[in-house]
This record gives sequence, C-alpha cells and structure tokens, in this order.
Amino acid sequence: MTASRLSGLLDMIEQAESRKGPAPTELSELVRWLAMFDGVDRYPDLPLHIAIDLEGDRIVDDWGQTVVVIAVEGSVWALASPGANGTWEDGRGDDIVVVRQPTGRAKWLQPE
Repeated sequence: MTASRLSGLLDMIEQAESRKGPAPTELSELVRWLAMFDGVDRYPDLPLHIAIDLEGDRIVDDWGQTVVVIAVEGSVWALASPGANGTWEDGRGDDIVVVRQPTGRAKWLQPE
C-alpha cells in the first residue's frame, strides 16, 4: 500500500503542478501545498486523511513513518518511505522509493 500511496501522491503533485506551478521540495511546505489541492476527490483510493498529517507538517507511510522527499534541481523527483524498520537507508534495505517518470506516471524502485 505504501508504494501505491506514494505513487498516488506523485500523481497528485503532477496534476497540481500543471495548475499551480512547481511543487515545493521542503516537506512541511509540500504538505500545506498538497492540502490545498482541489482535485483530491479524483483520488478516492488515496487515504489522504491518513497520509497527510497537517498538524505535524508531514506525510506518513503505512507504518506512520515520515515520508522522505527527494528533490533534484529544485523539483520533487521522488517520494520515499523508510520502510517497516523506520530507518532511512538512502533507498536501500526495506526503503520504498517511488520516482516520477517523464511520462508523468510514477515508478516504484524495488530495493535490491
């Protein structure tokens, strides 16, 4: 579920950027930016009330861990979960990394 949730969030970012311009790359700013997204109803399978913690200014994975935003050249390039162990291992171990693709669809990078 975490990979599909991250993919859904990246899809939302893509949609919102087409109307609002580039997404912020700092997590707390990205949380507030996503909370204002007016297309949330287009993603009924994405439990945003669980994924976005407005009070904590964070996005959480299925284990309640804070999602990592990976930015490249000032753009959100990927969203990642530190996995069940709760430790960010730079995309290795049980981390889950979902990367934006040029086609606009997210791709899950499976750890090796």
